Amino acid sequence: MSHDIIKVSRNTENAPTSFVSTQTVAFSHYNNFSAQLPVDPKTGKIVAGGVAEQATQCLNNIKAIVESIGHVMDDVVKLNIFVKNIADIALIDEVYTGYFQAALPTRTTVQVAALPMSEALVQIDALISNGEGTAPQAACPLIKVSRNTENAPQVYSHKRLHSHTTTT
Repeated sequence: MSHDIIKVSRNTENAPTSFVSTQTVAFSHYNNFSAQLPVDPKTGKIVAGGVAEQATQCLNNIKAIVESIGHVMDDVVKLNIFVKNIADIALIDEVYTGYFQAALPTRTTVQVAALPMSEALVQIDALISNGEGTAPQAACPLIKVSRNTENAPQVYSHKRLHSHTTTT
């Protein structure tokens, strides 16, 4: 049965690389991204500034990986955000919402005591739905459906709703 398993691993020079993981691995209908710290891929150092600048760098790194595999940020279906100070989430939201043109992906935000590089204030990972890791099949368009229910809480930003109903 192993001949049916497809796993596609990739790195791009436009985002930081690691000796312990690949930047992205496609398997089944998903492309899983390694968590991105606010590291400038040219210098290998944490970017200067506060959490907004660091969130921007994390998302720029994710965007570079997304584009390197032929996708766009709106193909992201889930993000996990790890932040040292949960009070910084409003600043992260200011940056985060600017990276998506259509429906925002689902998101989990967790406050953590520490991140891999001591100067890091935030770390973000992503998941894309794409089908690159599935056995060959007839081509079909990618359809992303987002929904809210009145039976569960919704998170609002002062700029826009974090999750809304859209079909693309």
